[in-house]
Amino acid sequence: MFDFFIFPTVPLVLQPFLAILWSKMERFKRLLKKILLSL
Repeated sequence: MFDFFIFPTVPLVLQPFLAILWSKMERFKRLLKKILLSL
């Protein structure tokens, strides 16, 4: 239910999509960090 606190003004219908997008962003940031550390 973390997405409700992050996006309190977003309608409940859109929250699952935002949660998926958020988790994808987290994965991308982690990948970016790995790439930067390996340089």
